[in-house]
Amino acid sequence: MSVLLQPDRASHPDDGGRASRPALVWRLPEDTIAIASAVLGGGVGPRDWIVNAQVGLDYHDDDPAAHVAAIATGLGLDTGRGVGLLTAVPVLDVDLAADAGVECAATVGVSTPTWAAAADGAWSRWVPGTINLVCWIPAPLGGAALVNAVVSATEAKTQALGEAGVPGTGTASDAIVVCCPAGAGERYGGPRSRWGARLARAVHRAVAVAERRACALAGGAGAVAYVATAIPGNDADFAERIRAHQDRRPAHWVTVEAGDDLVGALGSLDENTVALVDSLGTWVAAQPDLAIDVGGLVTVLRARAGPSVLVSDEVGLGVHPSTEAGLRFRDALGELNVAIAEVAEDVLLVVAGRVLPVERP
Repeated sequence: MSVLLQPDRASHPDDGGRASRPALVWRLPEDTIAIASAVLGGGVGPRDWIVNAQVGLDYHDDDPAAHVAAIATGLGLDTGRGVGLLTAVPVLDVDLAADAGVECAATVGVSTPTWAAAADGAWSRWVPGTINLVCWIPAPLGGAALVNAVVSATEAKTQALGEAGVPGTGTASDAIVVCCPAGAGERYGGPRSRWGARLARAVHRAVAVAERRACALAGGAGAVAYVATAIPGNDADFAERIRAHQDRRPAHWVTVEAGDDLVGALGSLDENTVALVDSLGTWVAAQPDLAIDVGGLVTVLRARAGPSVLVSDEVGLGVHPSTEAGLRFRDALGELNVAIAEVAEDVLLVVAGRVLPVERP
């Protein structure tokens, strides 16, 4: 049973009701114990819930523990039985990862990284934006193993940041929660222990994915190219939807109209550009007789140095097509999705507003 992969989405009146902001809520199984560095519910003890609440970039509350307690109360939660986290990172962009039952939910902001061993004064004034890690281990851990698990998760986070070239070991306000069933159990939680290794891999994956997104949105990984494959033709409604979508895109994104030449469009981008392809479905539909160059697309994706994010449809989950063309489209897109998933670092399935990681078989 998943504990963290489907958080409840709530909202709270930030800063005295001035604005409504989102929050993630996890309701934990009975008899759960947690170790946390959070402003509310930090330490070790039994916990019933975890909240990760988003605040504004201008956040200035002098008592964040009281603030997050008020948020929890507003959500109907017992403030003495949970863990409360705050972040200026968009919490709805939470990245989720799992490894053999261990789960990690990460919200990552790296705009103000710092080195843990930096000299006094070698840091800037604190601003909101942090790395919050919420982790679940489905086996009881002893006290020493819980502490060791925090070390393993922190090392995995730092590894992911180092691999991404982030100039720091984290931010000044990073927080972590590791929870598991209560009871006597595992003695070890280090990175080469059974549960510690799984925890480290889940944290590494979640932080790595979240960091890539954060850099892309901030422009840190280079320019962002929105690679559009839709061809509206004479469909006025479709053209209006495209126009509305263009208006919603960030101003610093560059739109590349690929049409039916997706391979050529990706090959023409600067090597450090973040490519956001939307979508594979419309690319397939634009090909004469649905004859897509799967091999060419895989080759150009593998050759790119910059991150590539591809949006696709999973039409095989819908109604069985009633036409021969519909059947061929479903099969062509399905085969393309499988080919792209084979070379992708991460595959995410979005269902009813929920983002679910898809593990390799």
